[in-house]
Amino acid sequence: MFMTKTSEDQLVNSLCYIYIGQKIESLGLLKQDLIIDVSNVAYDGVSKPRGEKPRYSNIVSCLDYFKNKKAKAIADSNLQGAIEQTKLFKEAVDSKTITVAPTNKADDLIIAYATTAEFLDAKMVINDRFLDYLYRAGCRGDSELVNLVFAKPQRFMKFRIADGKFIPL
Repeated sequence: MFMTKTSEDQLVNSLCYIYIGQKIESLGLLKQDLIIDVSNVAYDGVSKPRGEKPRYSNIVSCLDYFKNKKAKAIADSNLQGAIEQTKLFKEAVDSKTITVAPTNKADDLIIAYATTAEFLDAKMVINDRFLDYLYRAGCRGDSELVNLVFAKPQRFMKFRIADGKFIPL
């Protein structure tokens, strides 16, 4: 008996999650996982010389854009005191919508998540280039980090916030 394309797709969809230890790893067949650099999002379009503060509304726009995706939103710790609408930001942190990295190390935490089984194929919503990480990994001969994170440029999703809307580039 031959499988039709539809039954084959159903089988693939039904097998898209594999139990690994105590984690479920998405194979990317049903939904795309994301790691969001909340600090990059909040500062997009902000003019520091004019004294503008990072915008919580940018974060809301980004999270709303990805509302049907599994996402890990990570912010630098200094964003808590700098952002507009500090109370709403704190509520998002308290509700675990946003994770605050210790001592302004959001990039370190993003890289750490990007190399775990749960987020191995996740896109990183970020406007950084991580050149310092790539350089250090290359100097250390850390080919695993280079291969897991930097050898896959499709993992990086650049963006802009325009007229209050999140726009992937």
